[in-house]
Amino acid sequence: MNTLRTVFFTLLTLSFMQVIQARAAVNPKLECHTPRMKKSFVIFNNKISFLEETDKGRMVASANAMRTSYKKDGFTKVLNYWGQRHEIHIGNVNKLSEINDYLTIRTNKGHEITYPLTCYQR
Repeated sequence: MNTLRTVFFTLLTLSFMQVIQARAAVNPKLECHTPRMKKSFVIFNNKISFLEETDKGRMVASANAMRTSYKKDGFTKVLNYWGQRHEIHIGNVNKLSEINDYLTIRTNKGHEITYPLTCYQR
């Protein structure tokens, strides 16, 4: 009886670890940019780094405070950046598409603009 209980808990632990690893693999490192606006960024598991154009080249600015929700093979990340609400939606990580991937920016006054995203895995 004791051996059966040990085997059961071992299988349960291994299954749980496999689910955690699969969830981490859903969100690889992606680089995305908008076609009409000079917004480009890199999405990590728990961080987004925006690449800003300056006179001296590109500058990196990171945003750490964000919410992430997962749906099937995609995700949506919501964060505040420069006083504006940014919502980054990736429909399917394994099949990136300008139709299903977008960036929505909402100002404090409520104006909202949605841009298609061109993304690729790094």
